[in-house]
Amino acid sequence: MYVQQRKGELKMNYIEMFCELSTNNENTKTAYHTDLTQMAEYIGKDVLYIDEFDMVSYKKYIEQFSSASRARKLGVVKRFFEFLKENNKIDTNPAHLLKAPKVVNKTEETLSKDEVRAMIAASKNKRDAAIITTLAQTGMRVSELINIKVEDIDENHNVEIIGKGSKRRTIHFNDTVMKAINNYLAVRKNGCDFLFVSNQGTQMSPRALNNTLKVIGKRVGVENVHNHALRHYYATELLDSGVPITSIASSMGHSSCMVTERYARIRDKVAVATELMEMELV
Repeated sequence: MYVQQRKGELKMNYIEMFCELSTNNENTKTAYHTDLTQMAEYIGKDVLYIDEFDMVSYKKYIEQFSSASRARKLGVVKRFFEFLKENNKIDTNPAHLLKAPKVVNKTEETLSKDEVRAMIAASKNKRDAAIITTLAQTGMRVSELINIKVEDIDENHNVEIIGKGSKRRTIHFNDTVMKAINNYLAVRKNGCDFLFVSNQGTQMSPRALNNTLKVIGKRVGVENVHNHALRHYYATELLDSGVPITSIASSMGHSSCMVTERYARIRDKVAVATELMEMELV
């Protein structure tokens, strides 16, 4: 039985009921639950007593997110309240007047294969070339990359990393990555346990690494290059090769495929991916 009588439990139980009955996809259930819980916690009311004024406030609150995220969140919220209305839990849908924003795809964040190759070629040292190669071939976050120690790479070229939420996952360094890393290790300064070190021989900081990417990007005519652009590139290349999005999500450390879809900018396919997501949620 989903609905219990204690007032304090109503909010979460109705949300869980909606998630269970709306889809069989576990990743989608998680995404729904996250968005609805965020909404309920922001408003701070039992969901049965949320009104149109609360919804206007919530819409302003989520303006900090991307257009795709806002469209998804509002779509889920509208469906949730319609679900409550259809089940005679509320009289009117307080979100019925909310309009989703036009989704803007920031395709400029994606690098092409030629641009990635140009950045590697434009690197002035073995370290920078290895950094770009590793990020492009693994889709790792900067925070994950800088915390890898030399001894973390096992004999099979696998490395266990700790991502967001302290989640562990194993990443394989292919031959391309290992060649770049070995070239770098041959000239790397000793005295630091971490794989990638600064010019002073200490662990690199996220700021320094991102600045390195921007500088190299400018050399080849690509403005404002950052780690997310290389993660987009990684997801795009795998999807273009037919790798299932669930596998890509796992390799990138995403708990939901919906997050991965926002990274996956497949030239002509990006509009299709966005439309599929919106069709399911609106």
